[in-house]
Amino acid sequence: MCRSIAALIGLAFIQRIAGWAALLPFGVTVDMLSEVLPLQARVATVYRHTQQVAERLEGELGDEQ
Repeated sequence: MCRSIAALIGLAFIQRIAGWAALLPFGVTVDMLSEVLPLQARVATVYRHTQQVAERLEGELGDEQ
């Protein structure tokens, strides 16, 4: 059974993954996650989570942008 990344590892770790994905190509991030965690990550999932974290952080900045 394949579980979602969010359900398996939680929000704090998703933020860490988003940081890695911002620095590395998404495919490399997925390969790394597949090596260290028992999950089947997809490039599209890592991309989507990275976008969600970025949008939330930009929203928290408000007028500071």
